[in-house]
Amino acid sequence: AISQILPLVFLVGVVIIAFGYPIVYFLHGAEYLAAVPVLMLFVFITSFFTPFGTAFGSMVTAIGKPHLSSKIVLINSVINISLTFILLHRIGLYGVPLALLITEIFGYFVIGYILKSEANISFTKILKTVPNVYKHWVIQILQKLNTKLKPAIR
Repeated sequence: AISQILPLVFLVGVVIIAFGYPIVYFLHGAEYLAAVPVLMLFVFITSFFTPFGTAFGSMVTAIGKPHLSSKIVLINSVINISLTFILLHRIGLYGVPLALLITEIFGYFVIGYILKSEANISFTKILKTVPNVYKHWVIQILQKLNTKLKPAIR
């Protein structure tokens, strides 16, 4: 399931990052354009790491160890709140996404280790499937277009 969701989340993230300025301008006006770089950082971080955390919670619940998910959420929350407080005061607004990035990287490696040891699931293998999912989507789209265009050509 994560190998199917991850490419979609990546794609949405890339679109939001690529069109961040026009999206923010359209939705909120020129006065919010200064916030776009911070938005892009948040979108990048969450579109890569969030699907793994969500899948981890489901997986450890499925193998009968939901307490692992609760512990990781608690630890990550403490790390994130602490780092956000420190980095916001030290480096300003960009400290907030930096705190999130550090927290997410920590959580990514911890849950990756737990999933590998508990269920023999590798994030590396999951990431390697992403290009194949995109290839599958393109083939499906081309087949549907070909099917719809054939009657129009005749």
